[in-house]
Amino acid sequence: MHQIAYPQPYSLEMSLKRVQDMPRQVIGRVEPGPVYVRALEHAGRLGLVRVRPGPDALDVEIRGELDPAETLALVRRAFALDLDLAAFHAHMDAADPVMASLARKYQGARPIGTFSLWEALAWSIIGQQVNVSFAYSLKETLVRLCGAQFDGYPAFPAPERVAGIPYEALQAEKYSRKKAEYVIDIARAITEGRLDLASHVALPFDDAVTQLVKLRGVGRWTAECLLMDAGAPDAFPAGDIGIRNAVQRFYGLDHQPTEAEVRELGRVWAPFSALACYYLWLGLLDKG
Repeated sequence: MHQIAYPQPYSLEMSLKRVQDMPRQVIGRVEPGPVYVRALEHAGRLGLVRVRPGPDALDVEIRGELDPAETLALVRRAFALDLDLAAFHAHMDAADPVMASLARKYQGARPIGTFSLWEALAWSIIGQQVNVSFAYSLKETLVRLCGAQFDGYPAFPAPERVAGIPYEALQAEKYSRKKAEYVIDIARAITEGRLDLASHVALPFDDAVTQLVKLRGVGRWTAECLLMDAGAPDAFPAGDIGIRNAVQRFYGLDHQPTEAEVRELGRVWAPFSALACYYLWLGLLDKG
């Protein structure tokens, strides 16, 4: 068992809420405890990761062929343990009472993201212009067709696995032709060394967006979702239907705001725009 000390405020239970409340738990799964479990294929190695809360640290169990040091670094990034939540709370207390109220309600919640930039981009492309439930069905299809398994837990397929299938294989499973091309072509570009996502996300935010939207199948929303998952604090996918619905609900608007209206209202969230979006998504899932 390995441990990763976590900063305060922190609540694994609250952080897992968005994973647990999604229509499907395709890769990352929440089991009683709470325990976060997922199979992982990384650097050609396959294994399983279990994360549970300890008194002052996350207890991380790593099984299979995974390199412990690399896997712990991935967990740290995916669980957003380097986010300064105290600074976020202080900023919103001064700048936006609505967001400050959401932050207090979900005290200690941190986004749990993907374990690779490839997975984040593929998931964002899959989620374009479809409802959440259907997007999860498409993700399940990709995992079933291409993914490996460890002890019955499916891993998100490495790009090499997706690059080897024809477009028609996804079309036969309710993917549109264009969406099949986008996902497979991105996988092929990564596999063949023509696309280095890490170099793109390392750019200053606006430059990163400019480069990412040059990729076929990647628009502003997709680029911002990828950058949000990569930890860019300025990422702000204001056109997202969930964020627009959440803004209408929590800010008491009499209409669904446009992307421009959301961006204007959210100007005060900077430099924590990505985290503010996460709290809006989290609040939207809460029916209480």
